[in-house]
Amino acid sequence: MVLGRKVYGVDVGATSIKIACLAKSGSQITVADTVKIPLSSEHAAGTDSWLIAASQALAADLRARGMKLGSVVLGVGGRDTILRYSQIPPVPDARLGLIMRYQINEIAGKTEEAISADYKMLPIKQDFSDDLTILIALAKEKYVSRHLQLLSGISPRILMVNVAPVALYNAYLVSAERLGGQGEAGVTTLVANIGAENTDLTIIQNRGLIFARSVSKGSREFTEAVAESCNLSIEDAEKVKVTEGIIKEGTYRSESERKVCEALTPVASEFAALFNSSIQFAKTQVKLERLKINRVFLTGGGALLGGFAQFLSNRIGVPVQVFDPVAALSPVSTDTLQEEEMPKTEFATSIGLAASALAPDALAIDLLPERHRKRREFRERTRFLVAAGAASLLFLIIFFIFSFIEGSKVQRVEGTRDDIVSQVDERTDAARENELRNLKSKSAASYASLFTRRGFYFSLVMAQICDEDVTPSDIAVDDVKLVPTDAGRGKKAGPLDFRIVITGRTPKEEEVVFDFRNRLRTAIDETMKETAPLEIRPQINIDPGSMIRKISNELPFEITLDLNTEASAGERNMGKK
Repeated sequence: MVLGRKVYGVDVGATSIKIACLAKSGSQITVADTVKIPLSSEHAAGTDSWLIAASQALAADLRARGMKLGSVVLGVGGRDTILRYSQIPPVPDARLGLIMRYQINEIAGKTEEAISADYKMLPIKQDFSDDLTILIALAKEKYVSRHLQLLSGISPRILMVNVAPVALYNAYLVSAERLGGQGEAGVTTLVANIGAENTDLTIIQNRGLIFARSVSKGSREFTEAVAESCNLSIEDAEKVKVTEGIIKEGTYRSESERKVCEALTPVASEFAALFNSSIQFAKTQVKLERLKINRVFLTGGGALLGGFAQFLSNRIGVPVQVFDPVAALSPVSTDTLQEEEMPKTEFATSIGLAASALAPDALAIDLLPERHRKRREFRERTRFLVAAGAASLLFLIIFFIFSFIEGSKVQRVEGTRDDIVSQVDERTDAARENELRNLKSKSAASYASLFTRRGFYFSLVMAQICDEDVTPSDIAVDDVKLVPTDAGRGKKAGPLDFRIVITGRTPKEEEVVFDFRNRLRTAIDETMKETAPLEIRPQINIDPGSMIRKISNELPFEITLDLNTEASAGERNMGKK
């Protein structure tokens, strides 16, 4: 599903934030840009101080680059996300939805915290059953919200929140044409993304995802092993691992190389065991006892460790190679890339996240919390209404311009005719009909001006509601209507009086609604004070005892804006004639 020409995937890791921008032209998807923002090691990952520091580092780096994120797919993973598999007999889609909601609610009932969840049916034909295999993804809302807070300083448009192992599948999917063997029947591929603290694994068969999981084991364990063996700090051990680290058997060039290799090899063996156990785990979870892996692709920062791919191939018994999706999706041929340029394997997840919204056959899991989801849906609906209002307004302007031009031509012809008629008899019926026609034309012009002006102010109010600085995060706007006005303040309503009614809900108390009303009024005043000042008469209707409040614990409200703008001098004079 194409949601935009450019989409940014944001992968928040323990030590860095990786951002990949994918661009789509026709059916071709390419990498437009990649950015890696290191995070300070002074704060433990996931703490409040780390969140603040990471948010500030992200905003500062993007400002320095002059880079502004537009449409974003955010990634989550690690121990705070859960992937489960469920087998269900074939049922209609509506029935499947009910079953899955029941299962998700049952899981949510076992935890004391709110969760975000989504599910997708996997293209699996089981060995001994026709049951459907459903992938269920869950994450604590608190955890997802913290990731969203990290992006609050740059205010992007969040399309969805996908899980890292599924994003890894999408990265493979959009890169598959350059990987070879992807179209062969029966080819089964294991893709492993080795990050600093977590490893994501995905099993793909015939271009379809059949298994995904995330394990709390990462390349940091290699660094810690070197630090312990060589008596180094973590920072120095990381440098040694990158510059001298290699896993091999046989002779060594130096005593230092031998020592480092002996420190790395046990950890590499643990990864080989992890891959083998994950394959066995997949067989039981998705009911594929005859599952056999034909090849392995390694990606992530840990994939670049010297000799690691060959070591795993020897232990697992299948070909293992490094997977660089940036090179695969580069608009420049890989043959023209500099030989000394290091593969950008760290961007596999961020590329897969962006692909979630661009590739038509990508798997899109969305763990965006319900509150944020409602705001996103409202903004999408509002953007459409504003665009439609603007298009309608433009159409009306063009229509009345052409009507004015055509009317002028007719008036010139009719004027000549009327001059001839008036020379015969100035009080004939033809002259009186012409006078009546001119009067009707003036009335129509006055009405057109009124109609287009109302459309303009309605679009103005809608635009202000879409502004996050105006609408608090605790306000969910359900509908905005332009309705006929009644006479206000004891006087007859003027020709340009009109009313906008905003209905919505909030989980908070009345003060939030009054704050929203005040922000909206101020925003409209500030926008229009230099061009066409408005008189705004806001009213609020709140029903704290409503049934909605009792059932959903949300407070419904209705804000009425009576707007009035004085007619121009030309319009007033036209009305007097």
